[in-house]
Amino acid sequence: ARIEAERRAELGEVATGLAHEIRNPLNAMSLNLELLEEQLEKGSPGVSTAELAAATRVETGRLARLLSDFLSYARPSPLVTVAADLNEPAAEAVAFLGPEARMRRIVLEFRPHAGGAPALLDASRVKQVVLNLVGNALDAVESEGATAREVDVAVEDGGPFWRLTVSDRGPGLDAKNGSDVFKVFVSTKPAGTGMGLPIAERIVRAHGGTLTLASRPGEPTRAVATFPKVG
Repeated sequence: ARIEAERRAELGEVATGLAHEIRNPLNAMSLNLELLEEQLEKGSPGVSTAELAAATRVETGRLARLLSDFLSYARPSPLVTVAADLNEPAAEAVAFLGPEARMRRIVLEFRPHAGGAPALLDASRVKQVVLNLVGNALDAVESEGATAREVDVAVEDGGPFWRLTVSDRGPGLDAKNGSDVFKVFVSTKPAGTGMGLPIAERIVRAHGGTLTLASRPGEPTRAVATFPKVG
């Protein structure tokens, strides 16, 4: 009964947050379409017409991302784990984001664990975690207060666990953000859905590990995901 009550409370909180997040872009889209309609009725559409259409398309894309992320969180598919090297999905994710980092003039480096990092992994889901964490780090080093445009990804030996660490020289997290980042619909980015970190945390937890964020003055912000060792 307690577990069911907690589940209902969580679902209620998530549903309330989802309704709030959907309402804002819908209101913006409705206003844009109303203004667009007025422009077309006047028979003299100009630059503002194209701007209104573009703004509406952006909000439509945000809604699509939000609903996709929500479904990933609300209906997570079970993990399919096999013996694998943690270095591999991490390297694939970093390689995928490499061209974007170079275009944004950000130094993105990956340091695998020498000799491999064997673990039971659902590689595609681990790659999703790394893409999310590195994507957040790339945004962070472009934010006001960043000290260097550098993101470092490393797989390290953590005793009974492998540690996958994503470090950035962004502005860091304040106390409030630090305590809320794993809550659904909480985002420090204007266009963020607030679902990425909760999804990543759930995937890591399903592997038997933990995902933590640490941010201290004068030090890089570190996202650390742990995965139990095998063999």
